[in-house]
Amino acid sequence: PALFVFFTLTTLVLINIFLNSDINKYASSLVAAKTFWSNFYFWRDGGYFGTSDQLKPLLHIWSLSVEEQFYILYPTFILVSIWIRKKLKIPISYLVFALTILSFILWVYLHHIGGANPAFFLLPTRAWQFGLGGFLAFMNLNSNNSKSSATNIILIISVLALFFGLLANTDEIIQTIMVSLGATFFIYSSFKSKAPLLWIFQNIFTVWIGRISYSIYLYHWPIAVILIYYFIDTPPFLTSVIGIILSIILGYLSYKYIETPFRRHFTLANSILLILICTLISLGAIKFANQNKSENFVEKWSVTNGSNYRCPVSSYYLYGTSSRACVIEEGLKSKPTIAIFGNSHAQMYAPLIAEAIKNKGYRGILIPMSGCLPTVKINRVKTCPAKSPRKIENATKFILTASNINSILIKITIIFFLLRNIPIIPIEKITAPKVK
Repeated sequence: PALFVFFTLTTLVLINIFLNSDINKYASSLVAAKTFWSNFYFWRDGGYFGTSDQLKPLLHIWSLSVEEQFYILYPTFILVSIWIRKKLKIPISYLVFALTILSFILWVYLHHIGGANPAFFLLPTRAWQFGLGGFLAFMNLNSNNSKSSATNIILIISVLALFFGLLANTDEIIQTIMVSLGATFFIYSSFKSKAPLLWIFQNIFTVWIGRISYSIYLYHWPIAVILIYYFIDTPPFLTSVIGIILSIILGYLSYKYIETPFRRHFTLANSILLILICTLISLGAIKFANQNKSENFVEKWSVTNGSNYRCPVSSYYLYGTSSRACVIEEGLKSKPTIAIFGNSHAQMYAPLIAEAIKNKGYRGILIPMSGCLPTVKINRVKTCPAKSPRKIENATKFILTASNINSILIKITIIFFLLRNIPIIPIEKITAPKVK
């Protein structure tokens, strides 16, 4: 109920602020969020850390979709595991461990080939983090056999790991691992009542914040989006503080008047009725807004902004040994002769190029390099070559030596980065006759 009330209030505010094109995009994300597949929607629509993604009010709901998918599939996995335990005498904990390791390997592999977006959004590559929690369920968390000194050490390590993972400027994979392990050890130590240091996290204020944290989570991101949308750039400091306070106030009101009553006092039928009413109001409000907003120059201009092309999932394949590519105009039978190579800015040209090569009867491929430029020794930031030099070099050599590729379109935003004084590694030119 709290989630659907949040959807309704957010919709009623946004239809009075957003342009038509942005309302239509929001409506699509709203349907995806209400049906708990928004992680797939936002994966296909862009990412989590891109500039345009700062203007998606429901982007943070992707994690709730992953949770719901997990809640549906994990009980089935446990039932199958119980059957396997009876038939093959394999402990359930071993099967949970195997699932966790396989998910972790898939997550690392997708990062290795440039698939950070699907690795971030999809359940198969997030299951290893749920698996860490699963291990805690197999442990006797309520026992107080651990010494308080040992529990304190575990608590300190967990807090340090969380701070390091969240604040350190290091590799994304290392950050995620540190945060996940830190959260796991923190949960473990929180069940040990003998840990004296736990009083820091068990006082009245922190417990109160914890209780309303879900509702704060719901409202904080749309408030941030509205402020960025209105001010175009980073909002003034005082305005940002007001936004944080407003998030806490709305979180408290949601917890007190929606979460608590519907969890403890109202029946399931009452919850379903509220969800249906909220759904009708939010979708009806969007329909009304679209019918009563006139299209002007600003509306037309906004339609062209934020293009983010995504290939069909079925068209992706391993390219070289450590990169990936997808086929543009998959239905054509000829071998690809045109390659588009670059970061997300290159992908913006894919729809135009796809239309052109379709009319000419050609076939093309897109080799995305995520946030990095498609070069080995020159890049927009120093971490790109250090993070994935083999992937970039392998893809470059594979394209240049491919017999069927006779035209390569490279999109690199060198001027963009120079104008913003972002450090660039010294240039070492790579030339080839087929590069356009």
